[in-house]
Amino acid sequence: MGTMRGLIQSKEVFASQEQEKNTHEDYYMMEFHWHKYLLLLDEDKREYVARRYSYLLGTIHGLGALLVSISASFISVLVISYNHTLSGLMILKLV
Repeated sequence: MGTMRGLIQSKEVFASQEQEKNTHEDYYMMEFHWHKYLLLLDEDKREYVARRYSYLLGTIHGLGALLVSISASFISVLVISYNHTLSGLMILKLV
């Protein structure tokens, strides 16, 4: 743990301001600061934050999967009812 805190305080770890910024670098910088913040917390608080973050990610993933499933079901019902309506109209025209 002591070596990690030494690494965090080292100026070599931080990216220079002159580097061209892009989304990947921004993401990695944000992730670095997130881990830095977690390492500076007490172990009990760090465990709580990790469990809470895991719970929130699981909840968001579950809600996203539910939304995709409902959307796919709704679209398939629309397609099936549209095809059923068209075939019903063709039968009426033939009679």
